[in-house]
Amino acid sequence: MRNIGLFAVLLLAIAPAAAAAQSQIGPISLVSGGAVHANFDQTSPDGCEHTFGEILILQSYTKFYLDNGVYITGLRDNSCTGDTNAFSGYSRGTFTLAPLLLAHSTVHVVADSYSGGVPVTFDLDLWFLGTGKITRDHDVYRGDADVTFDFKSQRDATSKGKITIDGRSASITSATLMNETNGTITLPTPANPS
Repeated sequence: MRNIGLFAVLLLAIAPAAAAAQSQIGPISLVSGGAVHANFDQTSPDGCEHTFGEILILQSYTKFYLDNGVYITGLRDNSCTGDTNAFSGYSRGTFTLAPLLLAHSTVHVVADSYSGGVPVTFDLDLWFLGTGKITRDHDVYRGDADVTFDFKSQRDATSKGKITIDGRSASITSATLMNETNGTITLPTPANPS
């Protein structure tokens, strides 16, 4: 309900300019979606290898430059050999996302190395459940030629389920559920009196 009020304020901000210009409002670009951002961690049984990084589960409801799915990026440090392996991967996988409430993902991701190391394999069957207060932030800016807006919400999440990295158990150290809508409305150009 709060977002409806903010959109109404946004429309009121552009209505006078649109009426005065006596032409139609220009293009509107809009991006809207939800996500889960989580951090993972794993230490090998001998204590040499430390693997850590981030998981992003993305669901966009509008056209976006990233595909919906599960993105993983991270680093594996071996303190015994001094080797480092940076990696990233993507899979469409199977996931459900109800922004700020919960998310579930079952996915297999092979994250290729971009530092000359071997690929790192992830298997996830994870639930993320929203906990605590939802924080909101918004920003609206009216320039000479356009109005830009950004509405963000996020909430901490707990994780349940299983994550393995190269067949060994790992843990989720933190997680956040997110929702965002942003865009730009191009204002009409005033008629030039001749």
